[in-house]
Amino acid sequence: MRITNKCFLSLRLATLVGVGMNGRRCYGSILIAGQVSREWEDMHDPSPRVMADSFREFDRCVAKLNTELWGGGAVRPCGVAEGRVLHAVAVRGSAEPSELRRALTMDAGFLSRLLRGLERRGLLTRSRSPMDGRRQIVRLTAAGRALCQDSDRHLADRVRLLLEPMSPGERQRLLVAMTAICGVLDAALPYRDAR
Repeated sequence: MRITNKCFLSLRLATLVGVGMNGRRCYGSILIAGQVSREWEDMHDPSPRVMADSFREFDRCVAKLNTELWGGGAVRPCGVAEGRVLHAVAVRGSAEPSELRRALTMDAGFLSRLLRGLERRGLLTRSRSPMDGRRQIVRLTAAGRALCQDSDRHLADRVRLLLEPMSPGERQRLLVAMTAICGVLDAALPYRDAR
């Protein structure tokens, strides 16, 4: 039985969160690290080994997806961590570093170094809060906003190309699976202050 990438991805995402799907086209032939998984039928309580294999495969899939979305000759003007910080500030309009640290689950020192570097490059500003001089407010500059807008346009174009061969039903299943994964993992991985 031939397994398509889309079918494999849908089943792997469903495996991780237990989303019920009609996977007849690929049933019983899920590849995990080059082997055939016999545990597919026992999805109600998968063993830690099966879950570890699933997480490993999921991580590989996410890495491949990131390459697809950000590769293809695209010039990335900043690293992944810097991009996350810029996007978090863009979404909020302005933010305190402590808010960013919680939202991004970043170590305070690492975030501080990222903010310093982005400020040196003219992509954001840090100023004292008018309400409390001990606090900082982070805002994007015009260059930072332009970079985020370019990044959003690039991402939308790449996602459009990725989704083009999928049927509306496949797109819906992918969206449901991604939403479920985020919900389950966000609940299982609460923020731990890294101070």
